[in-house]
Amino acid sequence: MFDQPLPRWLAWAADPDQLRRTPFLAGSPLFTGLPRRLLARLGTRFFEKVYHPGEVVFEEGDPGRALFVVVEGTVEITRATAHGPYALNTLGPGDAFGELALIDDFPRSATARVATQGRLLILYKSDFDALIEERLRRAHVRQLPDRPRGDAQPVSTARHLRAAQAGGRDRAGLGAGGAAVKPGRLLVWGGLAVLAWLARGLVLPLFLAAALAYLLSPAVAWADALAIRRSVAVGALFGVIIAVLVAVGFLLGPGMLAEGAALMDRVPALARQIDAGLDAVVRELAESAPGLRRLLPEGGDWVQRFVLNRSPGEPGDLFEHVGHFFLLAILVPFFAFFLLRDVPRLITVIMDRLPPQHVETSVAVWRELNGIVGRYIRGLVLDSLVVGGLAALGLWAARVPYPLLLGAFAGLANVVPFVGPLLSAAAAGLVVVLTPGQGLAGVGRVVLLFLVLKVLDDTIIQPFAIGRSVHLHPALLLGSVVVGNQALGVLGMIIAVPVATVLQETARLLLEHRRVLARRDLRRHPGRLVV
Repeated sequence: MFDQPLPRWLAWAADPDQLRRTPFLAGSPLFTGLPRRLLARLGTRFFEKVYHPGEVVFEEGDPGRALFVVVEGTVEITRATAHGPYALNTLGPGDAFGELALIDDFPRSATARVATQGRLLILYKSDFDALIEERLRRAHVRQLPDRPRGDAQPVSTARHLRAAQAGGRDRAGLGAGGAAVKPGRLLVWGGLAVLAWLARGLVLPLFLAAALAYLLSPAVAWADALAIRRSVAVGALFGVIIAVLVAVGFLLGPGMLAEGAALMDRVPALARQIDAGLDAVVRELAESAPGLRRLLPEGGDWVQRFVLNRSPGEPGDLFEHVGHFFLLAILVPFFAFFLLRDVPRLITVIMDRLPPQHVETSVAVWRELNGIVGRYIRGLVLDSLVVGGLAALGLWAARVPYPLLLGAFAGLANVVPFVGPLLSAAAAGLVVVLTPGQGLAGVGRVVLLFLVLKVLDDTIIQPFAIGRSVHLHPALLLGSVVVGNQALGVLGMIIAVPVATVLQETARLLLEHRRVLARRDLRRHPGRLVV
């Protein structure tokens, strides 16, 4: 499928950039011999940035995080020696450099500087590792900067190199001067802060939309590799989802409405049944442990007193909650659609405006954080499905009523750290209490089942589903959940773990980048003390 272009009747849906990128990569010496299918997938992982003459792509001694491919223009590879800089090579369209970052963690062995204005493709190391096996990388990667010294030639009178260095310094100086804080910029940032505060009600829709976008992103990436325009792919994907939801609604909707109406009619009788079951459990506890008699609550009819006899709220409250639900149902797919369609375009715009010295770190931060959040959300959904299925199977084996409903609730509640399993066990225990003949023995079986599920989830299911996307110390994990609960309630508990992981990884990468810039400044100015 990847080896053939789209059929003629689908030519209108083709992405011209991707159609050009795959043959271009196939013509690059670095990727010669790789299957076209792999190149098509690899082409979707590249960032693209415009560079100006004299701008430094990376310097000798910098840590390597990415591979670069020249699309337009030329790039000079130079190395510092005791006699001054020596030119190792001049690269043109189709040439790749910086490939040592793909096979080891050694610092850059040379400096890459743009000689004539052009465009570069940037591939982060982890993206290459995810698609190319070790033997393919060893076979296809060539070490351009480490060619024999006989290929190196001195820069003639060093004038060209000095002019390029001066151009880079002038450009950096202009950037530094332009970075001065101006009153207009302060007003803009203040206005954005006020706007963000006023739009804080969109936090939940945006979070749910981002989660939905991450769940659907593998399908969109597959379409990208087929050279299908992203707008067409996202539109078709949402069309399929809407069609499936409509079909499921027609098939299951009437039955679910009938069950809901029957449940509402049975609420008074169900409340009396719950009260009778709770009274029986309290009496059984009092008889088996007389010392607990003083701690047990007195009286009965708890559901009748605390639930059914509560004064109803205003009719407008019900309409308000229903309105919020329908607003979420509209906003979440709306935001998810545009996130899937426009985020790559937005990233390209941001990349073109980044200073060259921050490009590799920015690509590293985005790729790492994007991978962490994506793996966590998709893994969390898979984890919830497995836990829900195992819970339903275990409850069915224990002859607990409503195993499918309780299993679905266990899967949904599992996304809430720490609290979710407790809620699932409590719901199943309540159903057992209401079932005649179960008693405390049935409650004990339910508790044992959920304890086993929790151990399996922590030791087998989560490591397989979520993998290494979360690297938090247990104390930091618990603290992030508590802070999230205080800030945003249940939503805060759900997003606390990925947010804490993202902040931790961002701080690590930015601190590493700061150390790199400090070492670079020391090389340029040995007498300066960098704090």
